[in-house]
Amino acid sequence: MMRPPPYFEHVRKTAARRWVQLEQDPVLAGPWHQLFKQVQSPRHVISELLQNADDAGATMASADIRNGEFVFIHNGEDFTEEHFTSLCRFGYSNKRSLHTIGFRGVGFKSTFSLGDEVRLRTPSLSVAFRRSRFTEPIWIDQNGTPASHTQVSVTIRDPHRLRELKKNLEDWAKSPASLLFFRSIRHLTISGIEIGWETQMEGPVPGSRWFSLTGTPDRQVLLIQSDPEPFPSEALDEIRQERMVALDEETDLPPCKVELVLCMKGRLFVILPTGVLTKLPFACNAPFIQDPARVKIKDPEISPTNRWLLDRAGKLAAGSLLRWVEKKDIEIKERCKAYTLLPDIDHDGDSLEGDCERFVEEAFKSELTDKPFLLLEDGSLAKGKGCVAVPQALLNIWPGDLVSNLFTDDAIPILSRHISARNRDKLINQESIDEIDKIDVLFTLKMEHPPKPDTWAQLLLLWDFVAEDIIGSRPTRNLEAVRILPVHGKDVLYAANEIVRLGEKRLLQSQEDWKFLSECLLVLNQNWPRFLAEQRLRAERSKNDSLLGQAASANRILDALDLGQASDVSQVIQQAAEKFFSKEGCDIEDCIRLAQLAATLGATVSESFQFVTRDGYRRPVSEQIVYDANNDLDAFLPDQWYQSHVLHKDYGVLLSCSGEEWRLWITSGRSQLLSFAPLQQMEKHEWDRSFVITLLKDRGLRGEPTFPYQRDDFTLEDWDFQEEHWTFWQETARRDPLIWGKAFSRILLAPKEYWTPFRGLKAWQNGTTYKRPLTNEALLPAWIAKFQSLPCLQDTNGRYREPAELYCRTRETDPLFGVEAFVRPEYDTEQTRPLLIKLGVRDTPTGPGRLLDRLRALATVESPPVYEVEKWCRRLDQLLSNCSTSELNEIKFAFADEKLILTAESEWGTTAEVFLAADEEDAPGAAIVHPAIQDLSMWRKLEIADRPTGDLAMHWLCSITSGIKLFRDELRRVRALLPRYPERIWRECNHWRNLEGEWTPVDQ
Repeated sequence: MMRPPPYFEHVRKTAARRWVQLEQDPVLAGPWHQLFKQVQSPRHVISELLQNADDAGATMASADIRNGEFVFIHNGEDFTEEHFTSLCRFGYSNKRSLHTIGFRGVGFKSTFSLGDEVRLRTPSLSVAFRRSRFTEPIWIDQNGTPASHTQVSVTIRDPHRLRELKKNLEDWAKSPASLLFFRSIRHLTISGIEIGWETQMEGPVPGSRWFSLTGTPDRQVLLIQSDPEPFPSEALDEIRQERMVALDEETDLPPCKVELVLCMKGRLFVILPTGVLTKLPFACNAPFIQDPARVKIKDPEISPTNRWLLDRAGKLAAGSLLRWVEKKDIEIKERCKAYTLLPDIDHDGDSLEGDCERFVEEAFKSELTDKPFLLLEDGSLAKGKGCVAVPQALLNIWPGDLVSNLFTDDAIPILSRHISARNRDKLINQESIDEIDKIDVLFTLKMEHPPKPDTWAQLLLLWDFVAEDIIGSRPTRNLEAVRILPVHGKDVLYAANEIVRLGEKRLLQSQEDWKFLSECLLVLNQNWPRFLAEQRLRAERSKNDSLLGQAASANRILDALDLGQASDVSQVIQQAAEKFFSKEGCDIEDCIRLAQLAATLGATVSESFQFVTRDGYRRPVSEQIVYDANNDLDAFLPDQWYQSHVLHKDYGVLLSCSGEEWRLWITSGRSQLLSFAPLQQMEKHEWDRSFVITLLKDRGLRGEPTFPYQRDDFTLEDWDFQEEHWTFWQETARRDPLIWGKAFSRILLAPKEYWTPFRGLKAWQNGTTYKRPLTNEALLPAWIAKFQSLPCLQDTNGRYREPAELYCRTRETDPLFGVEAFVRPEYDTEQTRPLLIKLGVRDTPTGPGRLLDRLRALATVESPPVYEVEKWCRRLDQLLSNCSTSELNEIKFAFADEKLILTAESEWGTTAEVFLAADEEDAPGAAIVHPAIQDLSMWRKLEIADRPTGDLAMHWLCSITSGIKLFRDELRRVRALLPRYPERIWRECNHWRNLEGEWTPVDQ
């Protein structure tokens, strides 16, 4: 049997006397009972008992519910008389250390919230406390050996309390944060489940250590402890008042520590969690003075102790950050984690949490003032405002010093890239650093030429960084000016509006040409599109979605910048020319090389493109430069004009293109070079209405001009050669009459762009405000009207004729070829035919007369050559297929009246005398069309009979006897048939009409 310790009875009697006194004085007992009710909360039971266990030096504790009874056990020291005396008092504590919440002596009494009787067993005690006199111990006789550990047990009164207790046990199992703040307890068993904190390693600053919960070594928290500091006097006064310590009981309070837990919510602890949950990046444990309900802490505005402790927490966090970032013996990534301690709080008014946050943050900032705490890209430190934050992507593309020089005004140091985005935002919000954001980066990329990154992969990172601003839903303005493009032979990046892209097939083969072109033209590096294509294939094979997305967005950027395909070669040469010709003293060889590169690329030059003329001067092509392909244009142009407008002869020396490329470029019109004297627009005013009407009629006006106004004020717009050219040709014609043909042949052989579209005469009548056209008809220009009356066209025999004397070769005129005069074939093409017709060359026949004359001439020959007859008959057959009615009648009458049809017997006959076919029975000896021309379609149009039959004869005779007047050729056919069929005709008819139309009996 256990016996009470010697001090037990004295303590019991003291407590009993107090209760007798209270029971006799209800006024005095009231506050006791009221305070006792305030501590009755099941959620505080485990916390209070753990506090007592830690005070007793316990290293482990357990809490469980067994058969409706709550049991708490720890292995701490047994009670001494002082400790037991304090336990049996209320509203007073003997604890000197304030690293605890139990300084009012009420913690143990919270166990009465579970039941009416609390039992306490230790190696020296076996007592019970009952609700009616909750401070008076009752000795419990226990048989057997004394307890080896301290045990507190309570029978749970009802299911409501049981439910609350279970919830509290679950909360401790999930988040046993308070175990970190106990002096000795590190392990706790809750309902058979062991939880606790395990030391991982030393922390980055003195007084710190990394911990992790049992079984989760990858989820670490950092515990930082301050050095002990004595309480200031105003805090000591407040503590004595709160603990209600009598003057004769005063003791010195030892220094206290403040503890921070990084990687944990910003709750305030007094070893046990309080109801104050701040937005600080760390939890804080300190001997805060709590409110009477022990839920939160006293407002620091009225508590000097709490203000002092919050100030210490802020300074501890700042000091830890400073020592952490200064540690050069650890990796820079680990040093950057120190900025997790930075508070960045948007204070929410006058709440208790907001006040606590404010006091901590103010102390934190004060501690950092004038101290280097910003970790730079090179690992050194700078004071506040001593560096600038840039997007991390830039530091993955270029070195930090280059980023600093490029994107900051005064080469300000760069904040370390390893600081997380969240911590960087904290520094920006606290105005400790300035920031270079994406808008600033894009502005710089438009203003400066950044260096080309060392690798294509780094350039791809840059493109990925700006992708959203170029191809996003709202692209940045002037995206063509963002300099992100690599250029052949350059170490910096350029904008889309500064460069061109050459296609793979357009690449220049000569290094000398590349060198020349690179000096006056920026060409997209061809290896960049190739790299993007390779990245896309690699991503598709490896199914790397991230890389595939980067490659796809890069190709979309190329498309957005109009570089997805090769640039228009004309734009390429235009850009090269603008830069090249802006220089003074361009060497003629370089001018020739540039023109020949344009020919190689097949480019169309602009009017500002310059060529060197025969006199050695450089002139824009808009001044109408002429290329003398045969080196003989001096015979057609005045000497002074020739020297200043004809291309220099050295262009014939091929430097950068082949002869075929040069020829095709010139003749295609893309060079803008002329092959002959230029046609120019002329404008003049005229006030003579009759002159204007006559001029319009002469130029081909068919209708009548419309005069919308009364006033005689006209504007004439015409096209012609310069007067000096006409003068020169007229002077030349005196000694060389063929000059007109030679000159016009140059016009015909020139590219059609030289003289098409036909720019004819236009006439307007001028009003006071507007001018209106006199006609909408297409009229001849002056230069064509002049050439109409000149012998300027060669016929097929080489003779020069006026245009109206010639035919051009068409389907309609083809039958006349060899009969009429035709334009020389090389001048008569599909391209030149419209011009020839405008000149007056005929494209339709004037009639069949010339072909009939050829047949008439052959009919006089005794043995005409059949092939000649066949040729002209076939020509006539072609003519008949498109001739007019009058022309058809002309041909029909000619063949009816004249012997122009060659028969098989090589005789000639008329349409009434010959047939297409015959045999011996129908018409023995009938004249048949010669077999060589028998297949012509014109014979049926000329109504030649197929066969000379008896039925045909009878038809004609019946027609005669019935009084129908026959045509003359039909009568001839009757006469031809009568000798062959006399008996049949006699039977059918007694008389017939002779050729003169008189009736004569048949037997006569």
